[in-house]
Amino acid sequence: MSVSKELKVFMKTLLISLFVIAASVAGLYFYGVYQKNKPLPPTREEIMAQIIVESTLSEQEAQEIIDANLVHIAIEPGIPQNHVITMETILQNPELPAGCEVTSLTMLLNYMGLSADKCDLSDNYLPKGEAGTVDMNTAFIGDPRQAGSYGCFAPVIADTAASYIADNRSSLKVHNLTGSNFTSLFHLIADNKPVVVWTTVNLLPTSVTKTWEVNENTVFWQSQEHCVVLCGYDYEKSTVTVADPLSGIKEYDMGLFITRYNELFKQAVCIY
Repeated sequence: MSVSKELKVFMKTLLISLFVIAASVAGLYFYGVYQKNKPLPPTREEIMAQIIVESTLSEQEAQEIIDANLVHIAIEPGIPQNHVITMETILQNPELPAGCEVTSLTMLLNYMGLSADKCDLSDNYLPKGEAGTVDMNTAFIGDPRQAGSYGCFAPVIADTAASYIADNRSSLKVHNLTGSNFTSLFHLIADNKPVVVWTTVNLLPTSVTKTWEVNENTVFWQSQEHCVVLCGYDYEKSTVTVADPLSGIKEYDMGLFITRYNELFKQAVCIY
């Protein structure tokens, strides 16, 4: 493939990825769509034909992109086809406009029987630092009370949870499940154990918007970073259910959610 073609493929990746997601969930989504009398999802052949028309790629080039971006949804053995945990939602706004992570943790702690407050966790337990001095694995970058702040990753939320649990003399344990295949988390959901997971706001595409150096390592901040509580799944509909600190209980396409979860480094935290 020539350099010009590689550039052309790169520029069309977003468009193609959207078509691919539809293809990857088509089989699982068939029954639910049929029942609702909606048009059937496009076939793989239809998707490829549309990609070729809209991007002027060759059939071989389109096939390479589809194979590279296809999201595989594993059917986990030993669990029901669907399960949703009923849980109370807490919204991050107006007090914590940048506090999706600590608000998600608050929902999880409360579900497990504690009486956590999002502002107490944010003010008194969440470690914080400034961009350029720390990274997202050691502290929240900025302050959840300030719009425009960045955020933090799973180790920070796990440490925050552990500190709060210790102060409350609870026997609960924190489990950092980062690196787990997304569908493996369904075993916990089926056992009524919600999981804090990292994704993007409304499953929007992400991109690197800021970098800085910490201890001679480059830190990359990704736009649209978000954190929610995974509390349900449905293989027949190919959806997941989350408690979103921005909007409450939401249902999202499973394939696209897996894509965003993978883009945010497969981060997950559970408490039980």
